[in-house]
Amino acid sequence: MLNSEKYTIMKKMILILLAAIALFSCNDIAVDMPNDFNISPVLPTTIGDTLKGDTLVIKKGDVLVYNITGNPDFITFYSGEKHFNYNYVGLAHRDADSSIVAFSTKLSSGTLGKLTVYASNNYSGNFTDVNNFIDNTKSVDITSKFKFSTTTAAQASGNLRLDSVTGIDKSKPVYVAFRFKSDTIKTTDKPQKWIISAFSLKNCFADTTYVNANDMRSAGFTTKSLSSPSNYWYFENAQMTFLLNAVGLNTPGEDDWIVSRAFDLGCVWPDGGLIVKTPNNTGIVTTYSYQYTKTGIFVSTFLAKNQAYTTSKQVARKKIIKVIP
Repeated sequence: MLNSEKYTIMKKMILILLAAIALFSCNDIAVDMPNDFNISPVLPTTIGDTLKGDTLVIKKGDVLVYNITGNPDFITFYSGEKHFNYNYVGLAHRDADSSIVAFSTKLSSGTLGKLTVYASNNYSGNFTDVNNFIDNTKSVDITSKFKFSTTTAAQASGNLRLDSVTGIDKSKPVYVAFRFKSDTIKTTDKPQKWIISAFSLKNCFADTTYVNANDMRSAGFTTKSLSSPSNYWYFENAQMTFLLNAVGLNTPGEDDWIVSRAFDLGCVWPDGGLIVKTPNNTGIVTTYSYQYTKTGIFVSTFLAKNQAYTTSKQVARKKIIKVIP
């Protein structure tokens, strides 16, 4: 057989093999639904009648044992407690009950100038767009909502529900800005030196709290001086300080900004579960034990899943657990 004929035959075989692989990859892999998976809790003996309808009543500290039947590839347990709620698995955005912003201020020198705080949905993230804060049709002046220091002692601002501010859409990204502004210096007075610290913004839910930012740095504040470059905001540890350099008479006034990154007022940590079984586990899992250390009513969930490549099928088995003192 000539080499050219061998090459042609080999080429045809390769094409047939590639076609078969492509056909195989385009078809779903057959995966069985793990319908034979079930759970049954073993009733503790620490109290009397522990099954009230569909609710299992146990004492705090009881070790609850579940009998398990079936042999799925994966089993994951969600206790229903904080951060382990099956309803919130993979859910990184929810409607928060409130979004709280707070900070502290103090002064170290100076007598001139005003500190203003804004919130806005209409900022592009670029300082060329800072006029959207100055324009009160595109931002909200929230200065009056806070307390400010008048001395060298730190003053907590108090908490503001940013989501309840008129003119702020909590479904859109929100920016927070601080502005220091003073007129032209015509006396020996100098601009005030403000120190802003302890900035925080938290999304509060019934079951958890998500921290958007816990200091000035994590809030992503960036600085911009719209007037004299000699005076500006700068970071001092996690604080943001308005730096006061020596200024002479009749020097230009100040207009200095710091603007946060965008905040999502619905951001939250997605809940997770505890791994009971994976394909790497040897043998069949027949029992699982868990201990509730707090009182309350929880929906415990076992998720069973069979998977091959990208194809999977799953079932969830739930039980209402009431934990009493």
